[in-house]
Amino acid sequence: MGEVAITYRLMPSGLEVDLNSVKEKAMEILGERRFHSSEVKPIAFGLNALEVTAIVEEVEGLGERLESELAAIEGVQSIETVALTRL
Repeated sequence: MGEVAITYRLMPSGLEVDLNSVKEKAMEILGERRFHSSEVKPIAFGLNALEVTAIVEEVEGLGERLESELAAIEGVQSIETVALTRL
């Protein structure tokens, strides 16, 4: 089995959401082995999104499971997979 890099865009539910807190919770979910990087990206009118990249084993259903776990973080309104690359 190979590995894949998955980048998720986590959209906050509002301007008051602390993206550092969201990042910490995402790191807990992904664990040190899977977490690769994160970046805050401006979206519009002062609203920022958090993009998190994880490197995981290429296992059917794992990406969707991680997506649903990340979507459950308090303050996250929606989540989108923006990139998926086989390594």
